[in-house]
Amino acid sequence: MVANGYRVAFALTFVGLIPAFEIARQTDVSRPSGHVILRSMTRTTSLASTRSVATEGTKSTKSQSAGQSDASDDRNARFLAARALITKTGSAAFAVDRLESNKHYSTLSTRDRSFARLLVTTTERRLGQIDEVLRQCQKETKSRPNRVDQFVQAALRIGATQLLFLKVPEHAAVKETVELLRHDPKTTVPESRIKFVNAVLRRISREGDVLLATTDVTQNASPWLVKEWQKSWGEEATRKIVALAMEETPRVLTIKQHPGSQLEKPMGRIKAVAALFEDSEILPQGSVRVNTSPPGSIINWPEYSEGSWWLQDAAATTPAIALYNALSKNGETSVAGLDVVDMCASPGGKTAQLWNYGFASVTAVEVAEKRTERLRQNMQRLNMDCEVVVADGAQWTSQHESLQERGASGQMY
Repeated sequence: MVANGYRVAFALTFVGLIPAFEIARQTDVSRPSGHVILRSMTRTTSLASTRSVATEGTKSTKSQSAGQSDASDDRNARFLAARALITKTGSAAFAVDRLESNKHYSTLSTRDRSFARLLVTTTERRLGQIDEVLRQCQKETKSRPNRVDQFVQAALRIGATQLLFLKVPEHAAVKETVELLRHDPKTTVPESRIKFVNAVLRRISREGDVLLATTDVTQNASPWLVKEWQKSWGEEATRKIVALAMEETPRVLTIKQHPGSQLEKPMGRIKAVAALFEDSEILPQGSVRVNTSPPGSIINWPEYSEGSWWLQDAAATTPAIALYNALSKNGETSVAGLDVVDMCASPGGKTAQLWNYGFASVTAVEVAEKRTERLRQNMQRLNMDCEVVVADGAQWTSQHESLQERGASGQMY
């Protein structure tokens, strides 16, 4: 973020580097420390066997509705999820990043995008147990799998995920997962391999609970990490720690305010939105945590279409809060005369926060055009008139001398 120059951009960069669990611990805005620490560690210390992502998931009720959706759309969601799980040689990208960077991902409906993302994140999070179940259902896999082997393995994994953890109905999980193997224009999967996948998934549909009972939740964590935790806290505590990391994190909402409006005070608006959800609580920094998600797609949640709120992790709100408090002297002075720039802005959570605070103007700069599309959609739903720029942040600021001039004139915080 930049407010009239560069120093704020650098300051907020360092604020953003503070581990999420540490921010949450200091501000007491999340669940007990063990849960928060693990959510951070899944990305920073490779908790899962492959690089796992603990993300905003959806409940099984939503996955079931997705599993029973229109076959072609749903097959596309499964296909994109399977493709994202195939690790490219030399790539350090997370599977979720590969999924969201696929040009076809944005063409899916909101429901099917959520389903595809749920498949990817659940598969990565539970990969150790999934692979152990699959190992019991097939012979030893090749040490150097070819393109077909990788595609088949990814299909087996997302099929097992649906049956073991998402409880998608058998006919949808098996049939649609098997069918996706016939619809890849770049890979021709032999019919014998397709029948093999069908047989394995049908066995899991019959014996899944028994097979899963032979696994252990610690198989989802890197062996070295499990060993260190067992050494420090013992086997039982380690199992509980990893089990917590497998849980879906609650959804956290940031509430849209109306800068300059005298209709209602901020806390009144926050309480009004919190009251729309049966199991929710207001966190110290003003977010609303929805502990039990309402059934169905998020687009059907109360006041989603009205743009009254957006999803944003509690720890993710901290940089914008720090910026506002610094510039407004903790709310004592107005920021209405200040322009602010949010770098690397997509998907727009912090951009929306800055708009909430009533800055004179908010400019969102994002280098990735695909991600910018999502940013624009979010700003449109929230009805926020922010300028969205597709550009490299470093190049963009160098082309705007006014930012440098303001910094040189002392308008810097």
